[in-house]
Amino acid sequence: MPLVTRFYIDRSSPIHQMDARVKLIWVLVIFLAVMTFNHPLYHLAIFLSILAAAAAAKLPMRILFSRVKAIIPLGILIAAMWAIFGKEGVILWKWWVFQITDISLQYGISVGFRVISLVLALFVVLQSTEQAELLYGLIGLKMPYNFAFIITAIFRFAPTISGEADTIREAQRTRAMDFETGSSIERIRKSTSFLVPLIIRVLKTTLELSIALSSKAYGAYPTRTFHRQRPLDQSEKILVVALAGCELLFIIMRFAWGLGAVVPDSI
Repeated sequence: MPLVTRFYIDRSSPIHQMDARVKLIWVLVIFLAVMTFNHPLYHLAIFLSILAAAAAAKLPMRILFSRVKAIIPLGILIAAMWAIFGKEGVILWKWWVFQITDISLQYGISVGFRVISLVLALFVVLQSTEQAELLYGLIGLKMPYNFAFIITAIFRFAPTISGEADTIREAQRTRAMDFETGSSIERIRKSTSFLVPLIIRVLKTTLELSIALSSKAYGAYPTRTFHRQRPLDQSEKILVVALAGCELLFIIMRFAWGLGAVVPDSI
């Protein structure tokens, strides 16, 4: 199994060439949009717009969805919970204390889409933005450097640790270690052969990172300089204004015109 060391996928696309600040603002607009509406059709439109952005970035859909596949069951579970325990609307199904109404079903689907769309939009940015550019973008949006560095470091090493975990798991399986069989206690005992080397590897990576930062005098000066800095070009400025205008329109649609809401009194 190949070791995945980063999320970024190199492609020649306008999304890749776009300033990271614009892409981060787009993620913020997606977040505000999914929090503004609670109607499933509106959330479906937002979800499709994210897929359109991924297609414009020429990202392989198989790889993109492999990154978010862990969150899809969570989104489905959240949707089911909201649907089952909702009380408003016409009852469509009922058993014992559980029931599904037309409003609770629609609202549950919206909440499920909300979780999946946010994660999907984030990975579109991660797969189309170099880590250094992402760091510059966060700082360009006035985020403190230390906080921005922590965020980018997490995104940098998360795929590496995941790849290490897969490598260790496969190595243990070649030694006839079966993690899927046995009682719960046996599975916990077997997991130590996987968790212990993984924890050791994570600690070693953390130590190596701290040594590297110390050798480069990290934190020695109150301010930092960057070798790649550029202002937003005209098209990027227009896009930022358009994104802000879209969010303003969404707010007007929801709170002034009453559109996009299955449950008007809830987000």
